[in-house]
Amino acid sequence: MIELLKILLLRQFRSRYFISGIIVYAVATIWVAYLSFLNKLVELSPMTWNALFWIVMLFCLIQSNAESYKSLDKGQYYFFYTLSSPKLILLSQIISNFLLSITISAILVAFYSLIFGFMPENKWMFIAALFLGSISFSIVLGSVSSIASKTESKHLFTAVLGLPVIVPLLMLLIKIAKSSILGFSWNNILDEIIIILAIDTICLSISLILFPFLWRSN
Repeated sequence: MIELLKILLLRQFRSRYFISGIIVYAVATIWVAYLSFLNKLVELSPMTWNALFWIVMLFCLIQSNAESYKSLDKGQYYFFYTLSSPKLILLSQIISNFLLSITISAILVAFYSLIFGFMPENKWMFIAALFLGSISFSIVLGSVSSIASKTESKHLFTAVLGLPVIVPLLMLLIKIAKSSILGFSWNNILDEIIIILAIDTICLSISLILFPFLWRSN
């Protein structure tokens, strides 16, 4: 699994156009938002800061996860099939997407804070929200994309299967980040963390059951 993970990581991070394209998209979106608020001469409220950040992050992570699966052609599928089992391949892909997502999140936070400032009072809680968001979107989008990659309408299936799970996850993450901005204690977000972990576990379990059958049908 470690060797397979190395191959996937090298394939992702070696593609400079793939990484730079996502970063340019994030920077451009943040800059346009900054100009919009600047023209209206209004101060960005903490809640608006929070909502805008997670919207930008969501679309960046969707793009990065979708592209990582779309770039796999049939030849690569057959190559990975000879290396390991479908379950290990799926887990390796999710882990590599998580590492990519956490890298993009760190860059996004740095530039976003440079433009709009850093508002969370509880920094560690906000970092925990970033970590949970990265791993949750990697699991959900990775599971959905791996299943949709075997169909002809990949983007349609990804949207249909992923949206009902992504929206609740996004709302929970926004609530955790809101608590970090307001300086609440960890006890206020325990329920949200448990629900997020439960959603991740369910999605991962379902994908580990379904993906081997879809893999053999390729």
